Amino acid sequence: MVNPAPTEGYRDGHAGWRKAFSRFSVRAGFHGPSLGDKQAARPGPFGSFRTIITIPIIRTQTIFLLAFAFFLGYVLFQESFSETASPKRKGWPVTPNTSTAAPHTRLQQVLAKLKKRKFRITPQRLAVLEALVASDRHPSVEQVYAQVKARFPTTSLATVYKTVALLKDMNEVLELGFSDVGNRYDALKPYPHPHVICTGCGRILDPEVSGLEALTEEMSRKTGFTIVSHRLDFYGLCPDCRKAAPSPLTTP
Repeated sequence: MVNPAPTEGYRDGHAGWRKAFSRFSVRAGFHGPSLGDKQAARPGPFGSFRTIITIPIIRTQTIFLLAFAFFLGYVLFQESFSETASPKRKGWPVTPNTSTAAPHTRLQQVLAKLKKRKFRITPQRLAVLEALVASDRHPSVEQVYAQVKARFPTTSLATVYKTVALLKDMNEVLELGFSDVGNRYDALKPYPHPHVICTGCGRILDPEVSGLEALTEEMSRKTGFTIVSHRLDFYGLCPDCRKAAPSPLTTP
């Protein structure tokens, strides 16, 4: 028996490598010219050059698709979050419900609305809300902050401001702006209603006044305006300040 020439053995082995790798390429789903094709570009021990670079191309396409899907999901999440975190504030009702809920009931009402909007109820946020609904004195942000900080020393003033701003945007707290003493807030009756304000101690009361709805309708009828809000404040001295006053109150 005559042993085959070395070149013939090399060719047979080379053909075996090409056939085996061709079957692997087809089973793996890689596309490209057949490794058994004699006309493949730049043939070598592992087939054509285009087949060799198929794997990194597929990996690059996969990474690109994953990155695009992540970016699209991030954009949609940001739009959904911004719409939820910054709800559009609607106008106050012309004829609001004038009944005042008890502090505990009012607290549960606001908590239910926060949960419905998917807001987190952190201990600090809950403490801010409790301080607002527990007071009928229309506290300022600084006064609320002092109460919350006594329970949670690490709470910042910015946290209180953000929580109050959120409740204001949800129409769950009424803001009363004053140029001299700053803003005051009412979470028990978060809709326009009359106030009696003491010029001595700054106390604010919410008296029940009849005929306000009729007055609002009359103003709308006479002016042609669509009334969406109003503010009616009465200033004077409360009984305690009047007793401590050195002279009787005079009307200018």
